[in-house]
Amino acid sequence: MPVMLAVLGGILDFMWYFAHQHALDAAVREGIFVGTATPQDGDPDADAETAAEARWDQFGLPGTVTWTITRTGTPQTLKVTGDVPFAALLSWDYLAPDHVFAGLEAQMEEQP
Repeated sequence: MPVMLAVLGGILDFMWYFAHQHALDAAVREGIFVGTATPQDGDPDADAETAAEARWDQFGLPGTVTWTITRTGTPQTLKVTGDVPFAALLSWDYLAPDHVFAGLEAQMEEQP
């Protein structure tokens, strides 16, 4: 019985981590989508961060995401990364990572 409870606890912690990873991936994707479609003479960085933060908030998970948004190169590419602290549900902290990280990079849309 104790072994079964330990395995069940591990499964729950893995599902909690997976929920965080899925939410952060979706938020970064949303930020890239909005940021690359925003005109470059506007503020694609701020639009990307706002969209990513709004998507993260829709999941209702704890933690404050640290967003990093950069544009580089010619043609310009937009890179959106998110990093959020992670705490396991059942105190399996020695097995779980400390942070959940996600990032994407995409080319900005051509501007006339």
